[in-house]
Amino acid sequence: MVPKEYYGRLFTEDQLPTDYYSEALTLESMVKNDNQLKCKRCFSPIEEEWQLPNGKHYCRACIVFGRNQEGKQLYYFASKEADINFPVLKWSGKLTSYQTEVSEKLLKTYQQQKNSLVHAVTGAGKTEMIYKIVAYVLETKGRVAIASPRVDVCRELH
Repeated sequence: MVPKEYYGRLFTEDQLPTDYYSEALTLESMVKNDNQLKCKRCFSPIEEEWQLPNGKHYCRACIVFGRNQEGKQLYYFASKEADINFPVLKWSGKLTSYQTEVSEKLLKTYQQQKNSLVHAVTGAGKTEMIYKIVAYVLETKGRVAIASPRVDVCRELH
């Protein structure tokens, strides 16, 4: 059985235990569009000098996740439906009127399939303003990815 933390991740051949090869789906590590090689993991264009002694290219942009090399495969596992207990939000705080307005606009923009950006100073409540949209996406069986450089924000969201 595939460990649950494997879902949603891309693995190089060296990173994935051989026991899981048969269950994993694969995709080419790099793709060439208009004579430009691109990494399929981070979508960075591959520079000509990012080359190994054997002539194969690799991606320096995402090397921190393991060397993604031309001609190799990336492995992944198809997503499973999340087991979510409803309601998903347990936060009992209160938004200011401005935060509420932003929160509602984020949800409306998402429902209209448009992009949005909230640009505000630290401490303005950006994390709290996304709760409504996160709840909506999860309750409609969607997926949410949140990137944060701060561990405390990740813990708060968890």
